[in-house]
Amino acid sequence: MRIQNSIESGLEPAVWDRFVASDPRGHLLQTWAWGELKRA
Repeated sequence: MRIQNSIESGLEPAVWDRFVASDPRGHLLQTWAWGELKRA
């Protein structure tokens, strides 16, 4: 899944964060809030 496609499809931040948290390889730096911080 590409992040850009997720944003364009209207994916909610909470849904994304649950996806990241549920993946054993998920990482804090993949969370929505981190992306928003880096974008700013």
